[in-house]
Amino acid sequence: MITIYIASTEGFAGKTALSIGLGKHLQRDGYAIGYMKPLTTRAQQSGAQAVTQDAEFVRQELELTEMVEDIAPIALTSKLIENEIRDPQATDYRARLVAAYQRVSEDRDIVILEGVGRPLEGSLLDLSSPQVIELFDARVLVTVRYADNLSLDLAAGLRTIYGDRLVGILLNAVPRTRMRFVQQVARSVLEGKNVPVFAVLPEERLLSSISVEELVAQMEGEVLCCPDLTDGLIEYLMVGAMTAGSALTYFRRRPNKAVITGGDRHDLQLAALETSTRCLILTGNQHPSTVVLNRARKVGVPIVVVEPDTLTTVRTVEQIFGRTFLRQARKSAHFVNILEERFDFERFYDILGLET
Repeated sequence: MITIYIASTEGFAGKTALSIGLGKHLQRDGYAIGYMKPLTTRAQQSGAQAVTQDAEFVRQELELTEMVEDIAPIALTSKLIENEIRDPQATDYRARLVAAYQRVSEDRDIVILEGVGRPLEGSLLDLSSPQVIELFDARVLVTVRYADNLSLDLAAGLRTIYGDRLVGILLNAVPRTRMRFVQQVARSVLEGKNVPVFAVLPEERLLSSISVEELVAQMEGEVLCCPDLTDGLIEYLMVGAMTAGSALTYFRRRPNKAVITGGDRHDLQLAALETSTRCLILTGNQHPSTVVLNRARKVGVPIVVVEPDTLTTVRTVEQIFGRTFLRQARKSAHFVNILEERFDFERFYDILGLET
């Protein structure tokens, strides 16, 4: 059996998407796949139990039958760390992880372990990424999100961190304007550093999009209408602060957008509703007019009211974009298609000794 650890150089680099894409490809080639997220740092409390939506989403996408408690056995929370500091002998987390691994790996050919955002997370439990990799004798595949050329510098040092366990890397979310440089110049330099590059994936608006529901949760907003349509994906952000005469032309420039504007700008709100808009975000805790609300219901656009002013809201939403979760089948399918087109599975299989 082979264990593959999906690592990254930072959070929100595409580990969950890569776990699904790789898992689906291996399943199509006849391999029995197991999956585990040894540590999760974004668990939500459900009664007395911490659960992770990412692990549940992967379980559904790969059609796995194991319990989520085994797939995501340890939720690394601030409270857990405090308990560990106060009483380091209270819980044997390594034993818990090994027991869960034995269950998810039973009768499997390959187990995919999805790592945490930062390699040293879990160190107090002796379960940092290097320690988990050593514990399960795993091979390492790293997804590197391209922010700028400093991301390439980090990628060049991965052999130093993971040694012979490094299988290679995937360069993810590369802006279209940088694709030629990364593919034709940087890729060969990384290969010269003994860092195999299996794929260079372009930045995709859909993959960095956020659902209206996620946005509402993070902004603590109030949905005034169309709550059943908050699963729509927002790909662009536009601010309504212009004259009414130019609003319609401006809003037509971007599809699938969220429009942020003051709650008193009814003219701009109506103009946005005549274009491809996923939601209206009204700032300053001001509610729209009845005319705007009725029009939004008719065209099926949720209206969200938030308390902060427009400038603060824009800054907050901009920080959310690009740091989103997979968790939507449409986004997952899109990533899988891109991976199939661009990932060198033949080379990957050859390095791992797998048959195609």
